[in-house]
Amino acid sequence: MFKSIITTFVLSAFAITHNLNAQVSIDNTDITNPPATSCTNTFYTVSGVMANTNYGYSGPVITVVGFNISIQMDYYSGFAPMPGATPYSEDMDLGMLPVGTYTVSTNTTVDGLSSSNDIGTFDVISCCPVNADFSLSSSTTCYPDIVWTTNLSTGASSYDWYIDGVFIVNDPNPGFSPSVAGIHTIQLVANDGNCADSMELTLEVFVADAINLGNDTTICIGDSLLLDVITPNATYEWQDGSTNATFTVDTAGTYWVEVTDSNGCISADSIVVASCSVGLGEIYNSESILIYPNPAISQIQLLGVEGESTVSIHSLAGELVAVYSNTDTLDISTLKAGAYLVNVTQKNTTITKRLIIQD
Repeated sequence: MFKSIITTFVLSAFAITHNLNAQVSIDNTDITNPPATSCTNTFYTVSGVMANTNYGYSGPVITVVGFNISIQMDYYSGFAPMPGATPYSEDMDLGMLPVGTYTVSTNTTVDGLSSSNDIGTFDVISCCPVNADFSLSSSTTCYPDIVWTTNLSTGASSYDWYIDGVFIVNDPNPGFSPSVAGIHTIQLVANDGNCADSMELTLEVFVADAINLGNDTTICIGDSLLLDVITPNATYEWQDGSTNATFTVDTAGTYWVEVTDSNGCISADSIVVASCSVGLGEIYNSESILIYPNPAISQIQLLGVEGESTVSIHSLAGELVAVYSNTDTLDISTLKAGAYLVNVTQKNTTITKRLIIQD
């Protein structure tokens, strides 16, 4: 009887003492068979050392909430634990996870008491063979300049483009010219007919303030006309190369100015000043002829041209560079970037407009 009591006391004391030092360590955590993909189950390996050889184990409890994963591993020592360092390793099935970066919190307990914990991260990549990728010719632009895309995608056969979430075009390498100032999101969705991948870049657009030299007018001998285009933080270039914000006109002629604002955006306007000896009634109203767009890149539309007409384009040095007849749509793709004078002759009257061609 006494021996039995002693034995029970010793075993109980051992169990109590061991429970105070009970431990299941977490020494390593990692993806079992990397890389983890979105089309297969992801397995996560947890390994470490148990302080006893005969721990009971109730299995892991795995919780996935968004991109956060919790793994709870509960052990119990029982009445008569058997001390001895015992390695363990278990592959946890986390299921099929969407593409993203995940944070995994792994915890072990022994007899309800916290034993060890670990925080790890891993990425789940797309199993789709399509990889959307592109670059922009510039991250900033001045309207109406065009920003061109360079499509670097692989594995795709179709390319959809969106600006601020609105579908624009299906094309491998389009160009964009948003007309609204601000930061716009350019998105490419590339697909192969079975799956798709997407990528986004931002484009900042600046819109220059319009410059207005006023309506075409007349001037008499001894009179002068002050042209004023003062714009904060801007630079100026007039038809004679001068760079002031104002220009004084005292003779008849065609006058124009380019204003470059603090964002590098250019706006321009021109005005025809005739001699008062001609008379306003004899001057064809240049406001009835509009060039759109202006500045332009490859093509312009002449609004107000009707019937028989001849259009000639001259450099500022006076060189004739292009002539068109009986058309209101002009292909200017062969002309170099710069400033030009456009002479429109119709109804036995010639008017002059200013044109800016950009790259």
